Amino acid sequence: MVSPAQNPDAKPFTFEVASIKVNSDIANTDMSMNDEPGGRLNCKNVTLRLLITYAYDIRDSQLLGAPSWAGTERYNILAKPSAEEAANEPRPYSEAENQRMRQRTQALLADRFGLKLHEEKKEMAVYSLVVAKGGPKLQASNSPFPQISANNTRVQCKKVTMQRFAQVLLADRMNRYVIDNTGLTGEYDFTMHFKPDGAPSKEPAGTAPAPTGPSFLTALEEQLGLKLVGAKVPVPCLVVDRVEKASEN
Repeated sequence: MVSPAQNPDAKPFTFEVASIKVNSDIANTDMSMNDEPGGRLNCKNVTLRLLITYAYDIRDSQLLGAPSWAGTERYNILAKPSAEEAANEPRPYSEAENQRMRQRTQALLADRFGLKLHEEKKEMAVYSLVVAKGGPKLQASNSPFPQISANNTRVQCKKVTMQRFAQVLLADRMNRYVIDNTGLTGEYDFTMHFKPDGAPSKEPAGTAPAPTGPSFLTALEEQLGLKLVGAKVPVPCLVVDRVEKASEN
């Protein structure tokens, strides 16, 4: 989680200009949030909840006290930093670039939505990612930049830490906060193959063959040498103290 209180000695990264408009096309459910070259942020049909969870690198369950409209009213946002900052952006897809974009989005939320937050801990059911019996089956990365891609039968990661794997992919897939307790500190390249969740083990007569392969959790252990263990622990959450609807421009 990115702390709501920034280091006062660190250089603040902000957007120099930002256009925010309410999306009035209520029939359109397509949504996108894209980091573009030069530190630009291009959002279509996004909610304030999504912006906050992105900016502070948290899951939706870790955001408390937001008004109901924060999850229903949708915005189109186009924002860009100064020309000087744009010319000195870190390489694309790097953690440094991600951190700058999150900090700029935090500043945008404070400036245009009047967002104020504080941090609390709340006990939640979580998963702990640990090394399975037999040890990890991971390859040290030789990829130039981090990448995570997934569908319902495959996961491919490049230059990914176990902390990022836990907090991004596993947390999204399991719909639960995931803590990295593997003790593995490197960056890794790996691929998992598995059958879709809920796929039948045997197809009914006269239908197409059922998908084959292990379940996701079995593949995690057999192919990566990792496993998830349930736990209940205090989880850092952000509580909304103040927020208002953004004025359009």
